[in-house]
Amino acid sequence: MATTALSVCGYNLIDCTWTSVYLITSELFPTVLRNTGQGTGSTSARIGGILAPYVALMGTLPGLSIAFPVVTFAVVATLAGILMYWIPETLFSAMHQTIEEAEAAKDDYGIPCCGRRLNRQRKSAAEENDAIKMEDLSDEIIEGD
Repeated sequence: MATTALSVCGYNLIDCTWTSVYLITSELFPTVLRNTGQGTGSTSARIGGILAPYVALMGTLPGLSIAFPVVTFAVVATLAGILMYWIPETLFSAMHQTIEEAEAAKDDYGIPCCGRRLNRQRKSAAEENDAIKMEDLSDEIIEGD
């Protein structure tokens, strides 16, 4: 019973990460490179799916413990989780249309604030990107509903 529950839980988590490949790549890349980025992300995920059964079978090889595939999957998953901190936050940011827009944009590498928007206050050209004010989204109620 516990094995079945863990298998279903693992399958659901794998499904979520598969979907996130499409979400992240569609938000990170500018329009002119979006298809290439999604294709590269999808290809990487499929290569991982092809290699996974072979890594799992390495536990049956003589001289290797069953812990080897478990440790391998754990290290790869932990590394992927750590590397996610180097992906910029795209919440409330405009999608870039050209490569020049993407290179000129200031990326936000902060932890996303649920229900809050980062607004840049206009002070001077030098301080424009330095001043950030948190604004509660509850202030932006659409009137007329």
